[in-house]
Amino acid sequence: MKNNTYIITGIILLFSLMLFTVFQKKPPFWDETYYLENIINLNKFGFSKQYLIDYKGPAGPTYTLIHYLLQDITKLSAPLIRIPNIIFLIAILFYIKKIFNLNNTKNNSLVFAISSLSIANIYTISGLVLTEIFAVFFMTFTVYYLIKHYKNNKNNYILAVISGLSFSLAILGRQPIIVLWIALPFLFIKKGYLFKFDFSKKEFIKFLTVTLITSLIIPFYVFYLWGNIQPLSQASTGIGISIKNLVLAFAYAGIFTFFIKPNYFNFLLWKKNLYEFIIVLIISIFFNIFFLKIEFIPFNNIIINYLNPSLVPYYEIFCGNILSVVGFSFIYFFIKKNLLQKDPLTMFFAFGFLLIIGTSLKVTHQFSARYVAQAFPLMVLSIHITKKENINYLSIVTLAIGGVLGIISLNSYY
Repeated sequence: MKNNTYIITGIILLFSLMLFTVFQKKPPFWDETYYLENIINLNKFGFSKQYLIDYKGPAGPTYTLIHYLLQDITKLSAPLIRIPNIIFLIAILFYIKKIFNLNNTKNNSLVFAISSLSIANIYTISGLVLTEIFAVFFMTFTVYYLIKHYKNNKNNYILAVISGLSFSLAILGRQPIIVLWIALPFLFIKKGYLFKFDFSKKEFIKFLTVTLITSLIIPFYVFYLWGNIQPLSQASTGIGISIKNLVLAFAYAGIFTFFIKPNYFNFLLWKKNLYEFIIVLIISIFFNIFFLKIEFIPFNNIIINYLNPSLVPYYEIFCGNILSVVGFSFIYFFIKKNLLQKDPLTMFFAFGFLLIIGTSLKVTHQFSARYVAQAFPLMVLSIHITKKENINYLSIVTLAIGGVLGIISLNSYY
C-alpha cells in the first residue's frame, strides 16, 4: 500500500513538472539562451573544427547537438524546447529501474527509481533548457549496459561501441562525468572483501575495454582542439581549487540523501557511531569558523524572493554552519557505510558518485547544487543498497516535499 502511494506521488510530481513546463511560455532566458547561441554556429559550420574552437560555454557540445537535431520540431522556442529535458528525465528513471532489476531488486525497482524525484534540483535541470540532463542520460545508459554485461559476464562488441559512444556524449555534455572511469577498479573487488581482486570475468573485461577506449576517442580529440577540457573561451574557469565548494557539494549530497531515503542515517543512533558523529560535528564547526567560513543560501531564488531582506544575512551564516556539519558528516559516514557493504557494485556506484561531485573542488566560481544533481543516478543506486526496503510514511512525505520545493524553485526562475 505504501509502495503504491509512493509511486502515485512520484507520478503526480512528474506529471506536475510536465504541465508546469508546457504552460510556461516565457522565452528561453539566462543560462538557457547562453548555450543555444552555439546552434547558430552549428548550423553554419556543422560539427567541425571551427565550430568547436568557437564554442561558447564551459559545458561541452552534447546539449547543442541534441537541440540542433530537434530544432525542426521544437523551433527553438518555448515551451517545446524545454520538453526534451523532461523526456530524457523519464528515460533516465527508466534505466535506473532497469539497473535495479539487474541487481535483483525487481520488487522495489520502480520505487527506487522514483525516489530520484525527491531531489529538488532535478526539477530545475529538467524543467529548464539546461545542459545537465542529456549528459546524465547518456551516462546512465552506459552504466546500464556496463552492469548488464558485468552481471552476465558476456561481451557484445556492437553494444560496447554503442555504450562507448554514449559515454562520449556524456563526457561532452558534462566533462566531470569522465572521472567515473576512475571508479572502475571497484568492479573487480571480490565480493566480501575490500582489498582482494577478482579478474575472472574475461568476457566482461573485453566489453569494458572496447567501451572505455571508444568513450575517450572523441572527447580527447575535442579536448586536444581546446587545449583543455573546456572551450578556449572558458579556459580560466577552473584555475585553483575551492575546498568550500567541495564541502558544499558533500552537504547537498547529504541533504539529497535524506530526501531520497530518510532512514539512511539511522545507524547514527548507534552508540559507537554517535560518538563518531560528535567528533565529526566538532571538527566541521571548527573548520568552518576558522578556515572555510561558509556563508550560503540554499534555494537562494526562493529565499531572496520570500524572506525578509534583513534576515537574509543571518540565514546565510546559519545555513553555512549547518551545511559544513552536514558535508563533513555525509562524506565520513557515506564512505564508511558503503565500504562496510564489501559489495563491488555498491562501491562502484558510491565512489563513482563521489568522484563526480568531488570535481566541485575545481569550481572556483559560484557553486550550484546542479553540480551534485548531475550525478543523481549513481547516488540513488548507491543509497538503496539493500534488496528489501520498506517504504514508510516519512519517505512519502520527503518525496512530496522535495517535489514541491523543486517546482517552487523552478517557478522562481520565471
